Parts: sequence; structure tokens; C-alpha cells
Amino acid sequence: GAILQDNAGVTLNNVNGGITLSGNAALAPNTNVAMTISEPITDNGNGYVLTKRGGGILTLSGNNTVSGGLSLAVFTAGSQLNIASAGALGSGPFVVTAGGVAPALLDNSSGSPLTLSGNNSQSWSNSLTFLGSSSLNFGNGPVTLGGNITVAVSNNNLTVGPVSDAALGFALTKT
Repeated sequence: GAILQDNAGVTLNNVNGGITLSGNAALAPNTNVAMTISEPITDNGNGYVLTKRGGGILTLSGNNTVSGGLSLAVFTAGSQLNIASAGALGSGPFVVTAGGVAPALLDNSSGSPLTLSGNNSQSWSNSLTFLGSSSLNFGNGPVTLGGNITVAVSNNNLTVGPVSDAALGFALTKT
């Protein structure tokens, strides 16, 4: 796998190109740094996982086809994922891992209400805050809770598919 560590604010937007993963990869914008990727990201169906790490902001606005999923991991206060296109999450699962020192920050930064096209399955093991610049609909992919989860919705609407705790007794609380 590879890690793209962003210390200055990288923007990748070559619409004629794209990014092809040849293994699991991580994007790690540093705290107070914004990384934007508007090129399509693919793994050519190989099931590679793209992981967002670090305390910075990552905006995905391309029509991505990563089949291994997108994972939010090792986040710190201020770590944020901006979803800015219907295909931003690709076709694999969307995973919010446990162990974050603060809730994961999510936003729809597209400028208008957005429904994601992948109907991605989701696994949430850490709490989330949806900033809500515009409403976001994750589609009807199922959400599995990996613990007691609080979702704070700051503005507009956040819509997700059916939520399950796999009969483990976890609770989902919306604030």
C-alpha cells in the first residue's frame, strides 16, 4: 500500500487522467490542511481499500469506482471528509473505524442536496458529526453499528439506509 501525506494542501484535478490504485492506499492530509481529489479513483475491481487518515480535510468530488471501500481511520479533532459527488464513495463499503479521539466529521460540500449512487453498505464504529452544508442521502445501503453511536446533525438532513446492530444491543442516537 501507499500513503499520500499532504502537508500543504494538494489538489488533484486532471479530468483526463485519474488515479488507479495498485494496492490498499491511504490519504493523510495533516491537521488544518485541505486535500481535494476531483479525479476519478479506481482499483479496476481489485477490492483495494482507500483510507482517509489524519486531522485534515479530504474532499472527494470524482466519480470513483474503488470496490474495496473507503475507510475513515485514526482521525483526530478536525478530521473531515467532504463528499462532493454522487459517486464519491465508489462501490465498496464505507467504514468509520473505532478509536477516534473525536467524532468523524462528514459534509456534503457539493453545493446542493446529494444522493449517493453506490448504495454502499456501511459500518460505523465511531460517532459522527454531519456538518450539513447541503443535505446528504447515502442511499439504501445497510448501516451496521459496531458500538453505541451518536450522530450529530448540525444542519440540513442526513439520510441513511436501514440500521442494524447485528443483535448486539448497540444504540444509535441522533442529536
